[in-house]
Amino acid sequence: SSDVCSSDLFIQVLAKRPQVQENLTSQIVDVFQNTFKPAGCGASVRAYHFCVIARGVNEQPSPMETTALRGVLKSNVNTRAEFLNSINRNDPIFP
Repeated sequence: SSDVCSSDLFIQVLAKRPQVQENLTSQIVDVFQNTFKPAGCGASVRAYHFCVIARGVNEQPSPMETTALRGVLKSNVNTRAEFLNSINRNDPIFP
């Protein structure tokens, strides 16, 4: 609904700012947690870091992955494992 669209716009605004990936991941989870108030919320962000690419490192850059969990996704071992196992790490990342 409109809350989902608002959250999407907020995430786009957050993602355009220069910042630490760990903070961005936490901020995304906090937006959804505070907007929808679910029993649990989680986000996983995988990205290539421009600083590695811009330096001209002759190695294939590795993506960084950060995860933030709230509620039952953080406190319940089975729920957390189910969420983390559902992440498809084979999806391509736009470099």
